Amino acid sequence: MSTQRGQPHPVQDLAGVARGQAVAQWVSNLQMDREEGLAQEGETVVTVTAVKAVAEGEGEDYQVTACLDWSDVTYNGEKPNRGELGDRQQTTYRVGPDATSEGELFVTHDPMEYEPCGP
Repeated sequence: MSTQRGQPHPVQDLAGVARGQAVAQWVSNLQMDREEGLAQEGETVVTVTAVKAVAEGEGEDYQVTACLDWSDVTYNGEKPNRGELGDRQQTTYRVGPDATSEGELFVTHDPMEYEPCGP
């Protein structure tokens, strides 16, 4: 999701890209940020680095590994200290179809676990 500086995304926008645990986690994170008075600005650059098909039930899910570059993201105008992992962090999402959508894929699980992106 890209952001325009100073323009927060409505929580409803998350439903366009996520379902299940992932959307619940992201909504929770946004609500906590808002309660703490944090305003996020900037763009996260997402680069997919690997995709692996995983059979699940009637359909097929995927493990999608992505590098998230947060170097342009600030909170209340300040760049957070992201520790030893730095601004570029990698995670693997579970992605799959939704029963109500034809051919669309959504993030269904976000492990909230990160490691440094590869070179």
